[in-house]
Amino acid sequence: MSEPTVGRLRETVTASRAWHGRALALVLPVTTMAPALGVLGTPARVLVAATAGWAVLRAPARLRELQVGLLLGLVLLLSAEALGAPTLGHGLVRLLNWLMFVPLVFLRFDARVARLLGASLLLACWLQVVGVALQATGRLRGTWGGLLVSGSLFDPTNRTLLTRYTGFLGNPNDLGLLLCLGVVVALVGLVTREYGRRSVLLLSGACFTWVLFLTGSRGAIVGLVVGIAVVVVLLRPKHAVAVAVGGVAVGIVPVLTSDAVRRVVDSIGAIVAGRDASASFRSNLWAEQLRVNDRWLLGNGFSGYVEGSPGDGAVTGTVDNAWLKLLLEAGLVGCAVLALLLLAFLVPLLTTRRAATPFASTVAVVVSACLVMVVWRSLSADLLDINPWNAVLWILLGLAGGLARTARTPYHSLDVQGVVVPAQRLSTSLPVGGGIR
Repeated sequence: MSEPTVGRLRETVTASRAWHGRALALVLPVTTMAPALGVLGTPARVLVAATAGWAVLRAPARLRELQVGLLLGLVLLLSAEALGAPTLGHGLVRLLNWLMFVPLVFLRFDARVARLLGASLLLACWLQVVGVALQATGRLRGTWGGLLVSGSLFDPTNRTLLTRYTGFLGNPNDLGLLLCLGVVVALVGLVTREYGRRSVLLLSGACFTWVLFLTGSRGAIVGLVVGIAVVVVLLRPKHAVAVAVGGVAVGIVPVLTSDAVRRVVDSIGAIVAGRDASASFRSNLWAEQLRVNDRWLLGNGFSGYVEGSPGDGAVTGTVDNAWLKLLLEAGLVGCAVLALLLLAFLVPLLTTRRAATPFASTVAVVVSACLVMVVWRSLSADLLDINPWNAVLWILLGLAGGLARTARTPYHSLDVQGVVVPAQRLSTSLPVGGGIR
C-alpha cells in the first residue's frame, strides 16, 4: 500500500471516526437525562438512537454467524410478541424500546470510541450527581421517601424511613446501577493508568460511591461488589490487588462516617434473613406470577400477562425482575435466546482478552464487569427494555464484540484510529505498532 493511499485512508477514517464517536458519545448523557425532559424525553431518545445507529451502520462490524443468528432470532421473537400485545400501539412502543439501540451491537472498536464512551459514562454520572445535589438542597423534586431500613415488616412503631435520592433519572435503583458502572470505570482506570486523568478518576470514584449509598439501592450496592469481584478475577494480578484495596477504601469511608449509609448496609442483612419488606414483597410477587402463568414456551406477548389494558391505569406490568418479565412475555424460548446471545458476546471476549493490547485488555475487563452488573441487577428490576438500559446493554455488547475481533485479528495494526491493515502490505517506511494505542 503506497504512502499517498495510506494518507488518504487516514484522512477518510479520521473524519468518519470523529462523527461516529460524537454520535455515540451523546447516547448515555441524553438517555440518562431523558426522564427529566418531560414530553421531550422520548423524542430525544429516539433521535439519539437514530443518529448513533446511523453512524454505526455506515460501516458496521461483522458479527459471528452464531451472534447474527441469535440476534435475528431475538428480533423476530420480539416482533411476534408485539403482535400478541393487548393493543397494537402498545406492542409497537414496547418493540421500539427493545430494538431502538440494537444497531449499536455492530460497533467497530477503536481506542478513540472506547475513550469517548468511557468519558460519556462519567459525564452522565456527574450530571446525576448534580441532580442529587439539587435534591439535597431542595431545588429539585423527585426523591423517594420510604426505604425501610430497620428490618421490621411494616411495623409503624419500630421502623425507620430513609430518603432515597434519584437524580435526574427519577429512580434510585437506576441511579444506583449507573453509578456502579461509573465507579468500575473510574477505579480500573485509576489503577491501570490506561485511560483518564488520575485526579479526575479518583474524585469520580469516591463521589459516585458516596452517592450510590444515598440512593439506598441495596441491589446496586451488592452489584458493585459483584462487579469489583469480576474485575479482581480478570485483571492482571498486580492491578487486581490494587482494585480490591481501592474498592474497600472508597466503600468503607461512607459506611464509617454516615449513620444513614450504615443503616442501608445493615438492611442488606435483613434481606438475607428474610425480614426485609421490599424483598418479601418481590418474592411473593414472583411466586404469584409463576403460579398463574400458563404459557411457558412462547409467553403471553407484551404485557399479555397483565389483567386489563396496559393503559387503563388500574394495573401495572412491573414484576421487578427482567428475566421473569421476559419469561411471561416471550416464554422460555425468549429467555434462552437472550441468555445465549449475551454468552455469544461475553465468552469470546473473556477468551481473547489476554491476546489484546494492554488498553484493549483493560477495556475488556471493564466491559465484562459492567455486563455482569447489568445482568445481576436485571434479576431484581425491570430494565433490559427500559431507558437507559436498553442503550447500555447494546453498547456493552457492541464493545464486547469489537474487542474480541480486535484481539483475534492476525495482523499488525496501523494506528489510524482502529483501522487494521495487513502487516505484509505496509510500506517499511510506515510506523507499524502492535495494536491500538
